[in-house]
Amino acid sequence: VALQNLTNTPFTQKRINSLYATGQLGFNNYLYLDLSARNDWSSTLPSDSRSYLYYAANLSAVLTDAFKIDNNSVLSFAKIRFGVAQVGNDTDPYQLATIFNAQQAVLGSPSYSESGVLVNADLKPEISTSIETGFDVRFFHNRVGLDFTYYNTQSKNQILPIPLSNTTGYSARIINAGLIENQGMEVTLNITPVRQRNFSWDMAFNFSRG
Repeated sequence: VALQNLTNTPFTQKRINSLYATGQLGFNNYLYLDLSARNDWSSTLPSDSRSYLYYAANLSAVLTDAFKIDNNSVLSFAKIRFGVAQVGNDTDPYQLATIFNAQQAVLGSPSYSESGVLVNADLKPEISTSIETGFDVRFFHNRVGLDFTYYNTQSKNQILPIPLSNTTGYSARIINAGLIENQGMEVTLNITPVRQRNFSWDMAFNFSRG
């Protein structure tokens, strides 16, 4: 009997259908609102969780234009902003039902083994929600500038593999994790001590904390 080695090429299929909408509103060239929304349908999630919607909204106001502050004053520019945004995410294919992986052929016949990962038929999409606010102010004809940002991000239903004891017959299990929060701030100071027609000296200082 002749032995034949069969080569296996990994092959996966995944489909995502999406709808996306965006728009911008402006008022008197100083107040702006940007809106967007997206809905995804992913083949890697259960039928009752396959559709998930996420959005973004950003509001900004240029105070120097709103209050008609002259550029020749000490305050050259002032802007405040606030935004909230969501991001949705699915997972890799074949995480919902048990699959079999092709192995080395035995006596010319194909052989297969069960996956070592315990799947989850009740997975939900990951959703991350971020809130960001801050301001940008500049003084003395933009020679001194201060930019401040505060952010807070909360992620729920993260899809993660957790290790299992080998005695279970599996190496890991796919789960939706709990709520994970990340917050911090960032401050940037820009200074131009020298500004000539053919020469400029710019300095930037950055501080961040998460």
